[in-house]
Amino acid sequence: MDHDLLEDMFVEVVAWLGAIGEEGKGDGPAERGPDCYLATCRTSHLWCAFASIGLVRNMQHDGSLTSADSKIEDAVVSPRAKSGLAADDGRLADDRKLVFIDTLRGLAILMVILVHHSQVFSVLRPFTYPAAYGQLGVQLFFVASAFTMCMSASHRREEPHPVSSFYIRRVFRIAPLYYVGILLYFLIDSMWPFFPTVKSVYTFGNVLANLLFVHGFVPDAYNRVVLGGWSIAAEMSFYLLFPLMYPICKQLHDKYGLIAIATLAALFVAVSAVFNLAVIPKFGESIANTNFWYCMILNQVAVFIVGMGTYFHLQRRRFFVRFGVDAAAFVALSVLSGAFLLANAPWAMVLLPATAGLSFAFLLSVVRGFGQSRIGLVERIGQHSYSMYIFHFVFAWTISRAILKVATSYGIPPAFTYFATLGFTIGATYLVAKSSKVIVEDRFIEYGRRLIKARDAKWRNTGASSPA
Repeated sequence: MDHDLLEDMFVEVVAWLGAIGEEGKGDGPAERGPDCYLATCRTSHLWCAFASIGLVRNMQHDGSLTSADSKIEDAVVSPRAKSGLAADDGRLADDRKLVFIDTLRGLAILMVILVHHSQVFSVLRPFTYPAAYGQLGVQLFFVASAFTMCMSASHRREEPHPVSSFYIRRVFRIAPLYYVGILLYFLIDSMWPFFPTVKSVYTFGNVLANLLFVHGFVPDAYNRVVLGGWSIAAEMSFYLLFPLMYPICKQLHDKYGLIAIATLAALFVAVSAVFNLAVIPKFGESIANTNFWYCMILNQVAVFIVGMGTYFHLQRRRFFVRFGVDAAAFVALSVLSGAFLLANAPWAMVLLPATAGLSFAFLLSVVRGFGQSRIGLVERIGQHSYSMYIFHFVFAWTISRAILKVATSYGIPPAFTYFATLGFTIGATYLVAKSSKVIVEDRFIEYGRRLIKARDAKWRNTGASSPA
């Protein structure tokens, strides 16, 4: 899923609210008990403390605009943003093309493909166990999305008609391809025996929830109508909170530094711990890896807060601390995330998203610190990651499973089939994504642009005042 397609959800609302809080406008289930709950709370405190060590350095933030993201679509950006003016030391000015964001998205979608493809090859376990780490590619998407969304918030302050333009832009960019995904998986579900039955999944209520992007609150619809659709639901839910969270996080960072953002993220982890370890068990429910409770926004929102804090902190810095420290922190937190995956206990599933998100904040710092400007293969994959996310299940699950069955009947070693189908899945998904970008994404984005342009021209000609 190309999360830059969703990166500025409700950013225009922020502009409409006047950028409140800114100082200046121009510038598997396991048994649980009380000990488990207390351990989770203590671990969340340790997580907050760890986030503070090496991360927290108060910095002066003058509210100045960073250089405009050249990949943000046809937006009306303030003249100052267009000029590429940045914070005093020009750190983000060097990131004008944001190649590092494409790199992160490319890595994220490759991780997601890796884990889903490996699920077909149960015969190779435990060889494929390390691939399970790939599920955290979704949290990498979330961090990159929050980072770019904060950048968009500062760029779009002076956009005319921000709210209505925003809704038009979002509908024409996000919905068409997602609706194609609904139709695609309905057809696959009807033809292949590897998927749930059509009657139990594609009910009127489930489909409607996905059409309205509220499926993250519907247990039967959150991840079944469109495979992997839970992450889009989580993003949409976060965007509803963004108009409040952006100015709050900015003000907290301006006054108290990154320690305030880390504390806020830890607070949401603690709330999730109370809800998932003390509340839902009373109703016979339990959080487990990738189930409904794990995928809910409450369990994921800390990841977005980490991404927002990363943006604020790196506006005028090249690294969080320095390259070596950031790289070591990424490795250490990745190992800790892997341990939580292996633990596969409710308390671990509460701590996993935020811990992974923090590790990817350090990864973002490391990748960005290279100052790369070349568009390579990973970056090109990242540019098509939304379409690749929607379509990769067709190749990673359906076709790879069929190939494995045929290859096994001919005595071909599963290990050979694994690597062959993995390469095929990545290549075929990328080619389909390139086509869908031209046929679906770009076409409807242009329709949205034309609609906004015609609307603005009509209001100018009639002398109407600019609404929100």
